[in-house]
Amino acid sequence: MTFAVLPASTVAVILVAVAVGSVLQRLCGMGVGLVVAPTLSIILGPVLGVALTNATTVVSAAVIGAALWRDVDRRRLAVILPVAVLGALPGAVLVREVPAAVLNVVVGASVCLGLALTVVIARLDRLPTVTSRWHAAGAGVVGSFLNTAAGVAAPAMVIY
Repeated sequence: MTFAVLPASTVAVILVAVAVGSVLQRLCGMGVGLVVAPTLSIILGPVLGVALTNATTVVSAAVIGAALWRDVDRRRLAVILPVAVLGALPGAVLVREVPAAVLNVVVGASVCLGLALTVVIARLDRLPTVTSRWHAAGAGVVGSFLNTAAGVAAPAMVIY
């Protein structure tokens, strides 16, 4: 196995994207995937870019989760976490079977969808209250599919 050495400027861009995404994640609840996934997919290719995005997301979630653990809605977590596998498995198959160029489009479209939904939802006068476990489970499945395939779970979580 051969490892390529990235130029220092490329590593700097990756580190800045991860830092900006992590700050946004802490401030507004999303950002790592929306900033890091497209950046790393362009630099490293969609498969490695999404895999590394997911790794940074795990670290970011662990740090933020530890800091905010007492504020976590454990009932929703208990619904979303187990069903996430149902979305992650087809997402992994998609990554394995689909050409890199198509995956780049999936990553870009997911980011655009997430941003568009954020703008639309922010303009609503009153957000609907969603309390159903089915909605939480659906968000978990769709979010984990998008996260595995594109490194961006935000569109599903924003809708939820």
